[in-house]
Amino acid sequence: MRNKHTLKAAKNVINERFIKEIEELHEVYCKHCEEESNSSDEQKNEAFAAYSQKVEEFDAWKAPKKKKRAKSIEWSGEYDATERPAVTARKHITDTDALRRVQKNVLKSTRPRASTRWLQEGNLVVKKGSTNPMIVLSVDEQTGHVQVLNGGAVEYHRDLSLREADFDD
Repeated sequence: MRNKHTLKAAKNVINERFIKEIEELHEVYCKHCEEESNSSDEQKNEAFAAYSQKVEEFDAWKAPKKKKRAKSIEWSGEYDATERPAVTARKHITDTDALRRVQKNVLKSTRPRASTRWLQEGNLVVKKGSTNPMIVLSVDEQTGHVQVLNGGAVEYHRDLSLREADFDD
């Protein structure tokens, strides 16, 4: 027998034991509640308390781990919802020129660019996967956008999506 089946069998034995005890306590309570019995209210209450306690134990045992953990947490009443959290200091930029230089350097260093040898104004290029030639009108090196003339219409493409036109076929 594997561990998984052993664990399942052990859980079934515990479940059966709980159910048996709950049924016995229920029978005791029912005997106290019969009209012919000479039981006092105190005995009925004790029997019902024992029965309900055993049912609660069984429910707690069968509850998933998440619910068990949630019940074990005790919240302190010290937290006041009206209190506002401390405001963190905000950053203020004092030298905007330095910020622009840093942003420009980051943009240049992180983004791959197409070769400037063939991607220049007036050169013929094709879009990746196409054979339709286009003429480069302008190249923006900061953003990587290229303005091209395609069949009489001006279009914008990313520099990496363009290839050098090669008509040696």
